[in-house]
Amino acid sequence: MGQRGPARKPSKLREVTNPSKAKQRKGEPVPEGGAPDCPEWLSEDARQVWFRVCGHLKGMGLLHRCDEHAIARYAQMMAHWVRTAERIAEHPDHEKVDGWYMRLGSLNDKLRMLEQQFGLTPAARANLAVEKSDASENRGKDRFFSAG
Repeated sequence: MGQRGPARKPSKLREVTNPSKAKQRKGEPVPEGGAPDCPEWLSEDARQVWFRVCGHLKGMGLLHRCDEHAIARYAQMMAHWVRTAERIAEHPDHEKVDGWYMRLGSLNDKLRMLEQQFGLTPAARANLAVEKSDASENRGKDRFFSAG
């Protein structure tokens, strides 16, 4: 049986939301800083997602070497999600689209869980106070996160 209650926030996130409680936690592991290396096995589409997400995480002070595999899973799943969404858009009246909708829904759920873990959704960041960065410099540079 797993632990009860909500998942514990890392101290880095707690420092931002409630500094007094963040200092009370003792013995939490401190991961090695710095950016992880992008795995060579990622597809080109997934590599685009990888570098974009790593940039976001670095900007929030949440990027660590030990997150390599979780970021790689997210990047690969996002690339699959985009390809699946493109297939549905190309064949809106096709009978086989039903299976693609099921796949898209499954990927949505998995991506949402990872996005929440990394603070990549508005709800996950609701209690965070971070410095604003100029997001316009990266807007529209790839098909995954282009402004629309």
